[in-house]
Amino acid sequence: MYKFITKKSIGFTFVFLLFLSTFFSTTATVSAFYFENTRHGNGYHNAWYDPSVAQYGYTAHFNDGRTYWNQSPEIGIGKSDSYQKWNDKYVISNSSVPNLVGEVYNAIYVTDSSGTYATYGRGEWSDLYWDFCNVILYDNTMKQQYPFNQTYVSRNAAHEIGHSVKLDHESASGDTSVMRRGWYAIPGGSGNITITSFDKNNAYNKWKNY
Repeated sequence: MYKFITKKSIGFTFVFLLFLSTFFSTTATVSAFYFENTRHGNGYHNAWYDPSVAQYGYTAHFNDGRTYWNQSPEIGIGKSDSYQKWNDKYVISNSSVPNLVGEVYNAIYVTDSSGTYATYGRGEWSDLYWDFCNVILYDNTMKQQYPFNQTYVSRNAAHEIGHSVKLDHESASGDTSVMRRGWYAIPGGSGNITITSFDKNNAYNKWKNY
């Protein structure tokens, strides 16, 4: 038996599919801005600067990165003079991967018969709970970028620190969000760092319920 499809049923189907498309695309867009779950301290924690930061001359750049995000009421990243168990660790190293200018290793503490120790993950742990992060900038690959100056390196630091507070990559322009991949200047410049409304809203949406 043939079932006739009326104009009314076609119209209903179209509206329903349009609703589903809008719902899922909106959901994907919102959730893509940040990772799931939380981390120790939520948006508030301290960072310890590994001696490599001063040795390579990047103290000011990490300071700028923290200044950027600390303009969000949901985020407060202090600087610890000595390493403590829950501190994020800021590190300068070198990379053999072309154009890899920084990355974040998230970690959790595990206790077993051998004691308590940290285990590290990368992207595969993005949506899990974290105890702390290692935030790494790579000196050799950053120096291959143009221009190489404080304004651009500070933006790279802000980008990686953004990951440490569970913010994901953005498709917005480099002027709109420091979470866009690429080599850009930090908004406002190194002398007048100003968080964008886009990043401020994203931080709010991530941490408002924690």
